[in-house]
Amino acid sequence: MFYLLSITNALKNFDIKKFKYPRANPVNVLDFKTNTIEQFNAELVRDYLYSIDKAVKINNEKGTNLLHAHKAFKLGIFLTGMLVMFVCSILFFTKKENSSITIQHPIEIKNLDSMLKKNRPLIIIQKDTKKN
Repeated sequence: MFYLLSITNALKNFDIKKFKYPRANPVNVLDFKTNTIEQFNAELVRDYLYSIDKAVKINNEKGTNLLHAHKAFKLGIFLTGMLVMFVCSILFFTKKENSSITIQHPIEIKNLDSMLKKNRPLIIIQKDTKKN
């Protein structure tokens, strides 16, 4: 379960349409062509500051997704290890039952080897009665 949570949190970053990074507006070049260089640079700096602020928030959201995925993965590994140790300890410390079969009144056949050597078994192979 924690592995699925980890994968889900990590895959949140692959939804590219969700994370829209802002950029400097190229229309500013046309809007500020009649203004001075200082005014143009001031608008460009405002665009960059706005972009940086938004990019930091988007990167923080992505980082949060990855941190949650990392924590869920570590917890999944830890719980899997605990489960393996628990199963191994149960298998190691449980008393195994005797699974041997005892025949109550066995029948003993004496001299079986000598009987088989004297009287070889006759194997009859039946002829196939089906015609092709």
